[in-house]
Amino acid sequence: MGASDRNGKPADFSDFGAQQAVSAPGVDVLSTLPTYTTKETPKNDSGYGDLSGTSMAAPYASAVAALLRRQGRDPDQIMSAIRDSAANPEQPAKLGLGIVDAKAAVNTAKP
Repeated sequence: MGASDRNGKPADFSDFGAQQAVSAPGVDVLSTLPTYTTKETPKNDSGYGDLSGTSMAAPYASAVAALLRRQGRDPDQIMSAIRDSAANPEQPAKLGLGIVDAKAAVNTAKP
């Protein structure tokens, strides 16, 4: 799992190299935070903030997998749909097969 920015470019912190890996948005993703002050959130106790990382990209891919599961697909079909529909028009290697495209994955033909 890699991370991309809002412009579809690989995140500078994202690892790459795994075969058949995909990327998903993972830079400045709105997330929940503690509603109390911590050392990581000294000036933000609102409960929300922007976070970056592959840990932010993974839930995006997981949500797409859940949509596909709801369609009745098995794990192999889910992985194929996500991989086959990933978009990587400029082909940077750090995006792997491409960025997960929820609409394209859901619209792929069921085997």
